[in-house]
Amino acid sequence: MLDKNYVPVEKYNLNNVTEEEWLKLRTTGIGGSDCSAIMGCSPFTTKYDLFMQKTGHTPVEEFSDQMILDAGHKLENLVAQAYLFIMNRDAEGKEDAPKCRLISKKVMYQHPLHPVMQADVDRFIELTHPDGSKELKILEIKTTSNYNTDKWFKDGEEIVPPEYELQGRHYMSVMNIEKTDFVCLFCTQELRFMASIWNGDDVTIPDDVFVEYMDRFILPNIFIRHINRDDDKEEKIIRAEENFWNEYVSKNIAPPIDEVGDKAVEGVLKYREINDTENEEETLEKNEIIDNSVNQYFNLISVKQSLNSQIKNIDDMIRTHEANMINALSSDKAKYELEDGRVIHFEMKPSRKTSFSVKSKDLPKLKEQYPEAYEKFVSKTEYSKKLNVKLG
Repeated sequence: MLDKNYVPVEKYNLNNVTEEEWLKLRTTGIGGSDCSAIMGCSPFTTKYDLFMQKTGHTPVEEFSDQMILDAGHKLENLVAQAYLFIMNRDAEGKEDAPKCRLISKKVMYQHPLHPVMQADVDRFIELTHPDGSKELKILEIKTTSNYNTDKWFKDGEEIVPPEYELQGRHYMSVMNIEKTDFVCLFCTQELRFMASIWNGDDVTIPDDVFVEYMDRFILPNIFIRHINRDDDKEEKIIRAEENFWNEYVSKNIAPPIDEVGDKAVEGVLKYREINDTENEEETLEKNEIIDNSVNQYFNLISVKQSLNSQIKNIDDMIRTHEANMINALSSDKAKYELEDGRVIHFEMKPSRKTSFSVKSKDLPKLKEQYPEAYEKFVSKTEYSKKLNVKLG
């Protein structure tokens, strides 16, 4: 059973702290945004990546989009204003509705019973009820792409995306607070770009058009969600975070790489500088992890090749039946009734579009004869290294 008889420790005062200093302070414990990586559901960060961050390693390759990060910081205050606007407007005319105000404290807090856990909270919500009693909640402020609205629903029900929910539960644990609200602004790419180059710390709306702009541009793209503290989920988070810190970070032993897909590779490449060399290949020391991964790698390649062969055979059979159907057509549109009564509609559509390209061998000529056009329209893409594995 959770012990809730505690008050969070004000570990660091963040007033006048630089970005570099703040990032260093984050390495002294586990924060809310770290929780999803430890629990295995972060879309961006692996446990290995998090371990490298906490042990002070600097990435040699960074995959983050600085424009998105800058836009998120500069829109935070505006999204907080939108939340407050919604809450207070909804409360108008309701005698039993509490009054809402937001509190911003530049403090990094620490859990007194589980010191590895720390929290840097966006805002606190202070609710004043009609009887004069006060209630404190946490407000987490998010901005994301307008293509991500589906992540806030599951089977038609409103949800908080798992990585954000875990962040909120971590904060409730550190702060000993029972409720968290999330407010998310869904941004077009244009809005993010404009926010990122905004001349100032925060994007603001002038007072004389504040209500109009809120109603027209901001509120239609805002989601608000609520979660309550859950003791069982919190205990799992505490155990996982303390285990990660004590077994890996404190001992300076990297956790096993068990995530799947590109995220796992990117999490390693961020910290591995693989040098080009003309020398003979190096001989790696015996390693149980390499033995296992090499064997699994070739087993999976074999399975994939077998499945690809089956898929090709199926594709070939599909094309044979397509040929029979095309052979029956005399125009680009037709219909046919099957014996069971189903009606099939056929339509021949163009499968290729006209495309234009410049041959790579002609690029030097383009650069020489039309240097301004070359600089403006030709871009070079750098590719990260890809592992090639072969036997013998």
